[in-house]
Amino acid sequence: MRPGLLAYLLRRLLLTLPVLFGVIVIAFGVTKLVPGDPLAGFLPENPTPEQYQARAREFGLDRPVYVQLYRYVIRALQGNLGRSLRTGNPVVSDLKPAIAATLELTLLAFALTLVIGVPMGIYVATKQGRPADLALSVISLGGLAAPIFWTALMAQVLFFGILKWLPLEGRLDAYLAFAAPVTNYTGLLTLDAALSGSWQVFRSAAWHLVLPASVLAYRASALIVRLTRSAMLEVLSAQYIWTARAIGLPERRVVLRWAFRNALLPVLTVLGLTFGQLLQGSIVIETVCNWPGVGLYTIHSIERLDHPGVIAASLVISIGFVLANTITDLLYPLVDPRVRLQ
Repeated sequence: MRPGLLAYLLRRLLLTLPVLFGVIVIAFGVTKLVPGDPLAGFLPENPTPEQYQARAREFGLDRPVYVQLYRYVIRALQGNLGRSLRTGNPVVSDLKPAIAATLELTLLAFALTLVIGVPMGIYVATKQGRPADLALSVISLGGLAAPIFWTALMAQVLFFGILKWLPLEGRLDAYLAFAAPVTNYTGLLTLDAALSGSWQVFRSAAWHLVLPASVLAYRASALIVRLTRSAMLEVLSAQYIWTARAIGLPERRVVLRWAFRNALLPVLTVLGLTFGQLLQGSIVIETVCNWPGVGLYTIHSIERLDHPGVIAASLVISIGFVLANTITDLLYPLVDPRVRLQ
C-alpha cells in the first residue's frame, strides 16, 4: 500500500470516530426520550420494587444516563454493543445474521442499480429528445416519486398475488430450513447454498431475493439514470467531443471512451451515496417483505424499546455509509489520474 494512501485511510478513520460517537449520542438520547418502560417484558405482571431494581441493575439501567452513555461507549470500543432487552442475547450475536441478510440484499440491489442505471443513462443521453429518452425519463421519475413502501406493496400484489411468479416474503421457503440445511460459511444464503452444493436452497433463496432487491434497485436506478444522463449531456456538448466526431472516430468509441470517462466522477460520487441509501431503504423493504435483516431488526427493537438494539443498528447503518464513501473516494484516482487524495 502506498504511504499516501495509508495516511489518507488513517485520516478518514480518525474523522469517522467523532461521527460514530455522534450517532451513539443521538441514538442514545432519542431512545431515552421515547415513552415506555424497556424492562416491561422482563417483569411479572405486578412487580415489586425489589424485582424492578434487580432487573434494572442487571441491564445497567439503574445508573444515571450519562454513566450509561459512558459505559456504553467504552464497551463499544471493545466490541461489546450490550445485551438486547428484547431477546436477552448479546446484541452482536443477534446482529450478525441480520447484517449478512441485509448485505446480501443490498449487494444484489446495488449490482442491479449499476448494471441497469448507468447503461440506461448513457443510452438516453445519446437519444436526447427522442421517444426512448422521454419514456425512460417518465419511468425514472416514477421511481423517484413513488414511496418505496408503496412500490414494494404493488410489486407484491402483482408478482405474488396476480402472476404467482415470486414469493411474498422471507428469505427462504420455510420447509427448506429443516429439509435441506446449509453450512453457514459467510451468512450470505445464496453463496452458502452454492458452496454447500444445495441447489434447491440456492434457487429458493435467489427467488426470494428478486422482489425486494428489484424494488430497491428500481428507486436507486431512477436516480442514477437521471444523473448519468445529465453528466453525459454536459460532456457530449464539449468541444473535444465534436472534434473527435469530426475526425471520424466511431460514435461508440466517442461515447464510451471519451464522453463517459469524463462524466464518470459525478456518477461515481452518487453511486457511493446510493449504496448508503440502499442500506437506509432496506429498513422499509425488509419490513414490508419480512426480510430478517438489520432493517427488520431495527423495527422490532423500536417496538420493544430495545435501546441497545436500536443504537447498535444505527451504528451498523452509519458504518455502511462511511465505508461506501471511503471506497468511493479511493476509486477517484483510478477514474481520473488528476485527482489526488488529500
